[in-house]
Amino acid sequence: MPLPAMQVALAGSIELIVAVGLTLGLFTRPVALLGSVYLLMSMYLGGHFQIGYVWALPEGGYEFGVFWAAIVSVFAVLGGGRNSVDAQLWESEPARRLLPGVVRNVLAS
Repeated sequence: MPLPAMQVALAGSIELIVAVGLTLGLFTRPVALLGSVYLLMSMYLGGHFQIGYVWALPEGGYEFGVFWAAIVSVFAVLGGGRNSVDAQLWESEPARRLLPGVVRNVLAS
């Protein structure tokens, strides 16, 4: 891969952003989409799809990563829920005044 140090920094920052975002429920939908796409792309670029199905193989398969990509994509579809930071943030009074209802409902769910 070109520029390996930059790739490692990019991967680490994406993983940190996704972990914090999903833990707190902050920007849940875009963070979950980012995490799911990141998992699938890293497995594709790492050659896991050519290796096979079983992740316990010496080179590692793809089903473990696909499982986690599917789990993370559930958050992209369902959102963070009522106890997430998103729900508290987007249902606040300033958000009600500044954002249209459709945008607020998508972000808060």
